[in-house]
Order: sequence, then C-alpha cells, then structure tokens
Amino acid sequence: MWPDRRPGAQEQWNDTVHDAFEMSARAEQGLVDAEVRASRRAILAAVRPVLRRRPQTLADASFLTLADREVVYSAIAVAAQCATRASACALHVPDARTGALNPVREADTAVSAAALPTPGLSGGAVCGPAEAQVLAAGFEAASTYSLRDPAGQLLGVLTVYFRAAGNRPAPAELVAAASRAMAHVQPRDGEPGETR
Repeated sequence: MWPDRRPGAQEQWNDTVHDAFEMSARAEQGLVDAEVRASRRAILAAVRPVLRRRPQTLADASFLTLADREVVYSAIAVAAQCATRASACALHVPDARTGALNPVREADTAVSAAALPTPGLSGGAVCGPAEAQVLAAGFEAASTYSLRDPAGQLLGVLTVYFRAAGNRPAPAELVAAASRAMAHVQPRDGEPGETR
C-alpha cells in the first residue's frame, strides 16, 4: 500500500521516476537531433547546385532564413571550392576566449583535415599558411581570405588550396557573401560559442 513507509522506499521511488524521465528525455532529444541532421542535409542538397553556379546565394535572405551555423559553414566550403576551382578548402573561426583559429569545416575528398596547413593570426592580421606547409601537404599554392563583419571584426578565415600553381583572381563576391553569411550566424551575447 502507498505510501511505503519502509526506510529508503521514497528515495528508491524517486530514483526510479527520475531514471524514467531521463530515459524519455534522451530518446526525445535523439529524435530532435535526427530531425535537425535531416533538415541540414535537405537544405544543403537543395542549395548545393545553386552555390556551384552562384556563390552569392550564401548572402540571400531566403537561404539565411533556413540555415543554421553548421549549414552556413558547409555551404561556404561548397561555394569556395566551386568558385575558386580549388583542390581543397578550409574554414576557420577565431575562438572567442583564446583568439586561436579553430577549423570548423574542410572540403576535399583526397586530403584529411589534419593534413591541411592552417592559417594564423599575427597582431590581428590574418596570415596564410607557410609555403613549406602547403608544399608538404601536396599543394602548390594557397590563398587565404578574411571574412569580416561590416565593423571589421574577424568572423572567419577561408583558405583554398591548389594542386597547381598559377595566378587566380580573388573571389571578391564569394568573400563578401561568405562574410555576410558568417555575420548572420554569429553567436549573440549570452549564446554559446563555437563547438566542434
């Protein structure tokens, strides 16, 4: 008969109820996470063909309304690789606490992310990867672009890598669109920062 007055019975009941709620919450969160991943894949699948022809789509309000931070990062990588005809590309964002550049997205089917040379920061200025690192990774050239908000704050660094050397025009439209997209998904005050 309830209430059970045996010593520890109430605590045991509380633990059982708590465990059941935790299990239910984990299952519900798993479903939500799966829906988010499916939505991201669907958005990228829909926008990928357009980005290949028109990288300015990154800055379109219709895209930015649907895209979260992860979708924007992936879309920037797709657009960068297509617009520049790069062999690989990497997107880094500055860590809010340390200022170090953290990789958030890479694009290349033949090179592991760890093998891509990373850009750096020196006195607030962005520095491309060292030429020796680029050559050691199997590339002949790399170009690095700062992605900044209208006030000049660094939002990210886009580096594209080429297997063949040569002069290439700077992709000004891509950089402007990627900067706008990055500004759109920046954490607001009180929101959590980057996670990898």
